[in-house]
Amino acid sequence: MTVVAENLRRNPNAQARGIGALVVQALLSLSMTFLVFMQTFRVAGCGDACDYGLVNGAWIVQLWVGPLVLLASIAAVVVLSRKAHESWWAVGIGAALVISVGLVNIIALNIAT
Repeated sequence: MTVVAENLRRNPNAQARGIGALVVQALLSLSMTFLVFMQTFRVAGCGDACDYGLVNGAWIVQLWVGPLVLLASIAAVVVLSRKAHESWWAVGIGAALVISVGLVNIIALNIAT
C-alpha cells in the first residue's frame, strides 16, 4: 500500500473537511468580490470629487486576492490531505484573509467616493 493511501486510511475525513471548506471559501470569495463590485457604482454620483485611482486599485486588488488565496488554499488542502492532516484551518485562514481584504477595500471605496 502506498504512503498516501495509508495516510488517507488513517484519517479518511481529513480530505472531505478540507474540500467542504474550500467550497465555502470559494462562495465567500465570490460574495466579497460582488460586494466590492457593487461599491464601485458609488462613483456615479460623485463626479470629479472621487479618487478614481483608489477605486480602481481597490477593485483590482479584490479581483486578484480571491483567486490567489483560493489557489493557495487548494494547494494547502492537497498537501495536508496527502499527509492525513486536518486542512480546514488553512482554508479558514484563507477565508479570513479574503474577508479582511474585502472589508479594507470597501472602506477604501467609501473613502474614495
